[in-house]
Amino acid sequence: MVQKIHSGSNRDSDRNTKYFHISTTIRRRFNRIEALKHDEGHLVTEMEEIKRLAVNYFANLFTESMPEVRSDLPTGLFPKILDDKYAGLSKPYTSEEVHLALQTMEPLKTPGPNGYQALFFQKYWDLVGNNICNLVLGVLNGRRIPEVLNDTF
Repeated sequence: MVQKIHSGSNRDSDRNTKYFHISTTIRRRFNRIEALKHDEGHLVTEMEEIKRLAVNYFANLFTESMPEVRSDLPTGLFPKILDDKYAGLSKPYTSEEVHLALQTMEPLKTPGPNGYQALFFQKYWDLVGNNICNLVLGVLNGRRIPEVLNDTF
């Protein structure tokens, strides 16, 4: 059945507006911070004090400090990295590793924003390999990531 809608009637749209207004009001009340507990354990309810407490908390959290060395931590839970393994972790990346990483990618997965799937780069490595390696190795060695590489669908 088709219902005729009169252009002069705002009855249904008013109902929707009221519904969304109420739901927004409820969400705003739910997300409102009305009190915080201070480090000493007492409750802070004044808005200015809440703001100050939050700012101080995050300022302290992200301020560099000298951590205390604790001797009561358990030892032996994690294996030590041997010097030869550590040297392997700190060596520079190579073009061969970039090529190997590309070869292990699924060839027909979703293409990137440029429209190419991994299969293209795998098949035409002889043509595009140097450019890909220069780009990837540059980023891995501290060069800034070009913004277009972060584009997604």
